[in-house]
Amino acid sequence: MTISKSTPILVTGATGFVGSYVCRRLLAAGYEQVFAHRRATSQLDLYPPEEVAQLQWREADLEDYFAVEDMLAGIQVVIHCAALVSFQPGDKRRLLAVNRDGTSHVVNAALCQGVEFLIHLSSVAALGRNGKD
Repeated sequence: MTISKSTPILVTGATGFVGSYVCRRLLAAGYEQVFAHRRATSQLDLYPPEEVAQLQWREADLEDYFAVEDMLAGIQVVIHCAALVSFQPGDKRRLLAVNRDGTSHVVNAALCQGVEFLIHLSSVAALGRNGKD
């Protein structure tokens, strides 16, 4: 499959630092169907108003598999940037729910929906700190 300028691309975590950058680069490169994932409570502060209007927003909680599956309907490329970053010991369960389980939901839903390409961006920060640090 060739990724053309009209290929439907969805970026998860589009209101975060990395995801917003990816969306902005796709728009600047002339991609016409950029879908941006966000949680219902996410802020759009990283975007100028004209870019908010250019993106096609889809809301979903990555902890809800069926919401993720619905979000990926009609999408051919997923760029998965969504992650929770926290170094607080009390956030461990939430880190696992979003970063491990949410990613699993994205991968499995992408397979079910026939997504052609999945790109996963992450860092060691998604795992939290070692208790010795």
